Amino acid sequence: MFSRNYLDIKYDDNYFRHILRKYKNIAYYSNLQIQCNNKQGVSTNKEVCYINKLNFGSSLKKVKKNIPNNEVYIKKYLSNSIILLFKTIVGGYSAELSLHFHKNSLFLFNYTFSNLSKEDKIMINNILVEKYLNGNTEVNFSTQKITDNFGNHIFTEDDVYYTINYISLTHNFFNLISYEGVELNKKRIENEKFKKEELYYKL
Repeated sequence: MFSRNYLDIKYDDNYFRHILRKYKNIAYYSNLQIQCNNKQGVSTNKEVCYINKLNFGSSLKKVKKNIPNNEVYIKKYLSNSIILLFKTIVGGYSAELSLHFHKNSLFLFNYTFSNLSKEDKIMINNILVEKYLNGNTEVNFSTQKITDNFGNHIFTEDDVYYTINYISLTHNFFNLISYEGVELNKKRIENEKFKKEELYYKL
C-alpha cells in the first residue's frame, strides 16, 4: 500500500520540497491522528469543509478547479495518495496550504503560518470559534478541537510554525494506516525477538 512512488511535478521549488519531507511516510499521519484523538471535542452544527462547500471526499479535479494559484506543487509519496501544496494569503497573512488525497478523495488539509504573533494566533482562534460555534463557546485549542456531526475535526499545532488542521478521521485512509501501523509493529516486535535470540545464541 505504501510503496513510494512519484508523480509529475507541475511546479517545483526547493522550499516546497523541504515542506513535503514530513509527508514521506505514514508516521506523520499516524501522529496527526493520535494528536486529534487526544483532544477533547467541542461540537459544532456546521460541517467542517474546504472553501465553497468542498467536502471531505471531494475529488482532486474538483478541488483543483477552486485553487486560484497556478504555482501548485503536486507530489505523490504514498501509493494512491497525492498532496497539493501551494503558497497563499489568508486575511493578509502568508501561509502554505496543503491538501491530501487518497484514492482521489480529500481527507486532510491544513494551513501553516510561519510568522504569527501571539495576538495573531488568538485572533485566528477566535475567528474559528466565531465561524463554527457562533462565538458562543470558548475553546482552548491546546487541549480541545472543534468536531462536526460527520466525524471531521479542526485542531491546531503551535510549535515552530502555527498550523490549523482540518481532518476527516472517518475517511478510509485512516482505517488503512491503522492496519498498516499494527502490521509494522508486529514486524518490529518479531525483528527484536530475532535479534535477541541471535545475540543469545552467538554471545
